[in-house]
Amino acid sequence: MDELQLLSELLPPAPPPSPQVAAVARARMTSPPPRLRRRGWMLATGAVAAAAAATMATVTLTGGGTPPPTVPLAVFRPPIGAAMAGSGGPGRPVLLTAARAVAQGGPVTTGRFWEVPAVAGNFIPVGQGEDHYLILEVATNDQFMASKPSGTSPEVVQQLSVQLASRADRAAWRRAGSPTTWHVYQEYGLATPQGPSEQEERNVTAGRDRLPFVQASTGGHQAFVVGDHSWSARQLLALPADPARLRRLLLAGGIAKGWPGGTSAYLFQTVPAVLDMPVTPAVSSALYRMLAAVPGVRSAGQVRDVAGQAGQAVTLTERVAPCGHYWFGRFVKTGERWEKLVLGSGKHLRVREPTGHTVGGWMFSSCVVQQRLIISPASGLPMAQELRYMRLPAGRTWSAPGGLFSYEIFGTPHWTSAVPRVRLRPPGR
Repeated sequence: MDELQLLSELLPPAPPPSPQVAAVARARMTSPPPRLRRRGWMLATGAVAAAAAATMATVTLTGGGTPPPTVPLAVFRPPIGAAMAGSGGPGRPVLLTAARAVAQGGPVTTGRFWEVPAVAGNFIPVGQGEDHYLILEVATNDQFMASKPSGTSPEVVQQLSVQLASRADRAAWRRAGSPTTWHVYQEYGLATPQGPSEQEERNVTAGRDRLPFVQASTGGHQAFVVGDHSWSARQLLALPADPARLRRLLLAGGIAKGWPGGTSAYLFQTVPAVLDMPVTPAVSSALYRMLAAVPGVRSAGQVRDVAGQAGQAVTLTERVAPCGHYWFGRFVKTGERWEKLVLGSGKHLRVREPTGHTVGGWMFSSCVVQQRLIISPASGLPMAQELRYMRLPAGRTWSAPGGLFSYEIFGTPHWTSAVPRVRLRPPGR
């Protein structure tokens, strides 16, 4: 028995949340966008979120060593060409070329865990007044998706570095006293077009995490999650290799209907997640053909991503209002309603939920956001995704190069039998 299985059996079940706790959680989470997790989207509110948390254990990888000495924060400098757009022609030819490339893939094998490695970067506003500035947090986020529903699926996260967005941000950071710890809302994966969607505040400390930490979801559910859908490895192999049927499947559910930027933006951000799963070559090809039919998709020609890799890029540009969600606003209660919630145990809980709206919490009243997908010319698989502010309200600025506010660099997904050795995460992170 490995340590993850032992952990899932030893952890005591958490009690269901009280109605008061559920009501407060629901009130706090009424306005922000759905939470975006690495390679999968999970919408959780109130008691549902608390019940889901009861099946999670936060642990730390064993090993590591002495943390590196503190050094002055570096300024982010993208590789040459990373922020350059190309031709701006139709995106359909690029996507159909990728569809032909992935259709040549071999048979899908199986294993114990499907590992999806990635590195994500997110620019976070910190500071006050004239000392307001942007930091860039870069972190690894590797998911191990169990092939069996009874297995444990760990998500391994480690902060790699904190940088400043520009020289102007470095000057503001120095005026603020050169702090090395910030209490902020974070992302460990790609944000949404509306901005970060992580629903928790955490401390970000300059430098590299001495030890990675793991969010280990226990068994009893399908490990491959996108939006409202969760599949087993066997169900993935049965997905239809038809663009129209795949589109209907991905758009079914509440997350797609409420996605910032609409259904086109949702599909543009969701398809790479499914392409990184162990689906058949025919389904991969159909996913690209489905994306080729999305209105507004354009080619950006050959570009370099933030890691310096060259690939063919396609983009989707849409207006979002409001945008730039980096903190919770103030909830204004206007009434109450009774709601029945289903807990993880299958029991029902009736709670009195507040109704109302949230004031504040957004940086911009509106913005024009460009999503960029960069595709490997060799394999046809996604190499990276990027989100950029292309236009902001008059008088508002964003100091990161090219308007970049979130990106994710994909490793090569593969089957593995190796799992991280884990222990309970020490308090204080």
